[in-house]
Amino acid sequence: MNIKKIKTDLLLKHLFKNPATKLIEIILSKKVNWQLLQDTDLKIVKNREADLVVKLEDNTILHIEIQSTNDPSMPYRMFEYFYLISYH
Repeated sequence: MNIKKIKTDLLLKHLFKNPATKLIEIILSKKVNWQLLQDTDLKIVKNREADLVVKLEDNTILHIEIQSTNDPSMPYRMFEYFYLISYH
């Protein structure tokens, strides 16, 4: 990864985390209640195995998941699969 990009990203993260509140309020036209909702370090390691993924003749991808019951979290899982398949 480009070291200059990393330094720039870290600088921007620092500026936004350490109250550049007025700038954010101007950009969003909203008052900021400066409180981080969660730790922003988003590391995750997870194995996902899709049921069926095939590339069609026109290079589109068909992804099918087999479910025997209704899973309320399925839209989130499908988005996760979409991301993982698209950027794999």
